[in-house]
Amino acid sequence: MDTSILKELKTLRDEIKLKSHLLGMELKDEWEDVEKKFSEYESQIEDVVADFGKFNEEFWTGKKADVESMKARYVALKNKM
Repeated sequence: MDTSILKELKTLRDEIKLKSHLLGMELKDEWEDVEKKFSEYESQIEDVVADFGKFNEEFWTGKKADVESMKARYVALKNKM
């Protein structure tokens, strides 16, 4: 067996391993950022419900773009997995 193929396979393996690790770190950072925004949004909704006794449509209108952005980021994260 030619040892150059083994060397090539090891190099490919190392590259994939590194990229996999880096992608994992990137996904973790993105996940934490989106989760922070979700927690803030969830807390705001709970405050609105506590103040008004129900979900307030005016609140939703002001936050719709933020929610759509959050949804898109969750979908992008899912697709990267």
